[in-house]
Formats: sequence, C-alpha cells, structure tokens
Amino acid sequence: MDIRAPMPDPSPREGTADAPTEAAWRVDRRLTVAKWAGAAIFALAAVIGFRDPGQLIVVGIAAGLLVVLGIRDLIAPVRLAAGPEGVTVVSGLRSRRTIPWSQVQHIKVDARRGMLLRSQVLELDVDDQLYFFSVSELGAPCEDVAETLMAIRSRSEP
Repeated sequence: MDIRAPMPDPSPREGTADAPTEAAWRVDRRLTVAKWAGAAIFALAAVIGFRDPGQLIVVGIAAGLLVVLGIRDLIAPVRLAAGPEGVTVVSGLRSRRTIPWSQVQHIKVDARRGMLLRSQVLELDVDDQLYFFSVSELGAPCEDVAETLMAIRSRSEP
C-alpha cells in the first residue's frame, strides 16, 4: 500500500526539458475523508456518550470545527495554483487571491525534524504577508512544489 501523497494536479511533464507553465495543488482527499469521519465520530459521541454539559460542549465544538474544515476542503480543494501571471492562493474559507510573480519575494521550504516526526511547510513571502502550506494541503512534497513554482516563475519572467 502506497501512503505517499498524490502528485500535483495537473502533474508536471516529466522527462521533458521544459518546465511546466501551469500547476495546481490540492488537499489530499484522504485528509478530507478523515475530517468528515472525525466529525461524524464526535457528533455521535455528543449524541449518545456524554451527559455532562461541559463534555458535550467540547465534543460538539470539535465536531463543528471538523465540519467547517471539511466544508472548506470541498469548496476550495485547490490551495495553491501557479501560472504565467503569478500564484493563486486560497484566502479564508473560499476566496482566492492571485499574486503577480513580481510581488512574490521568496519561495522557501521549512523542514523540521523531531524525534519521530518530520514536518515540511512551504512558505511564500509576498510583500506584507506570509502564506504557509503544509504537505497535506498541497498533496505533494513541499520541495517538489517549490521547485515547480520556481520553474514556472523563471519561465514567466522576461
């Protein structure tokens, strides 16, 4: 069983010398399913498992939060897209912002290794804001996404 994240959608053309001109990365569908399953489990626990109002509130909030995150995954599954004009990022629940390449100052991968876990975050430094994307949001390794973004950017700039 392969547990690696799926390739970016659409996947860059492998085996060609040309860099891709467009690419998009979406939330891993397995994570979306896990959010909905967690929401169902918490909702079921709230309905049948707890008599204490405090516990009921905590479990209900957890279920509600997972529902909101699951809805966001369904409404805006593509978290990051790139093309000749720049990068498009999801901002908020469903709004999108297209940022021209001239405003993107840095594309960086922050990788940290703990005792048992390794985490990666893609950072986009845009004028006055930072955008962070995890591997689960992108559905691909952050190093690969950063390389693709830099290749698209280099092809797009005169």
